[in-house]
Amino acid sequence: QQAFREIWIPEFSLVFLFFTFAYLHQRNAGYPIGGSMPMSEALDARYRALGGEINYNKKVARILTADGRATGIRLADGSEVHADRVISAADGHATLYDMLDGKYLDPATREPYEKWPIFHALLFVSLGINRRFDDFPKSVSGFSFPLREPVMIADSMRDRLPVHIYNHDHTMAPEGKTSVIIMLESDIEYWKKLAEDRNLYVQKKDETAGLIIRLLEQRFPGITDQVEVTDVATPLTFERFTGNWKGSFEGWLITPQNVHTLMKPMSQTIPGLKNFYMCGQWVEPGGGLPTSIMSARRLMKQICKEDRRKFISH
Repeated sequence: QQAFREIWIPEFSLVFLFFTFAYLHQRNAGYPIGGSMPMSEALDARYRALGGEINYNKKVARILTADGRATGIRLADGSEVHADRVISAADGHATLYDMLDGKYLDPATREPYEKWPIFHALLFVSLGINRRFDDFPKSVSGFSFPLREPVMIADSMRDRLPVHIYNHDHTMAPEGKTSVIIMLESDIEYWKKLAEDRNLYVQKKDETAGLIIRLLEQRFPGITDQVEVTDVATPLTFERFTGNWKGSFEGWLITPQNVHTLMKPMSQTIPGLKNFYMCGQWVEPGGGLPTSIMSARRLMKQICKEDRRKFISH
């Protein structure tokens, strides 16, 4: 019973757990060595090989519109890029409510952002350990162990500690060493309040890392002296780097209440604005990188159909 609680998010519909098991059984899901970076690099290389151009470190501030059409984007530095079509793969809430000023929100478009739950924000503690963990089972999903007594970690009381040991991926650490990740749900409002005083915010991050290391001693005696690198990312860190609404690490939670709606293709256009499209985890159930790629593929098929062109994927 405890194992099933740890496998997936409690609010999730049970049907999604069956999907996961089915994908794994059919070998239609797995872990790419190197994590998400090789996937991103492969997309970058393929897009450039097809003649595409990517401008990194260019934050979009506005989506330009005229006469009911999307006409381009305005960057944070004030420069503008005009286009025949605009596709947003960014955070859905930021796209609709900030970049478009909330001007194109019919009830169907607004409903998810007002009623649907999203993936919880995370407190993400990363450790570089001078240890191989060769004697520990390899798992891409990690494991959790019960604590000797409940402990307050940041904003929540915990009686178990989830741990992801990357002994299955040699690219994550130098030879003879291992990356270890602890991910805990955490409320972004808690960290926003702390961040009003920068010193308190940094202090809490440091305290949390120290506490996590001490708790790991319960399962891995001696690990404190083996920690060589420590990094703590809060929900505010996720928000700053990705722009994700409320620091969420993925999009919509699939619950028993919305599973029937979410398992249908979501619209990738919005009423009243032509030549504008969305793709990514806010218009595709499940969230995550694979889902976002599937969303982009679905959108390109739609655009090819509009242009009466054959969709070619290679």
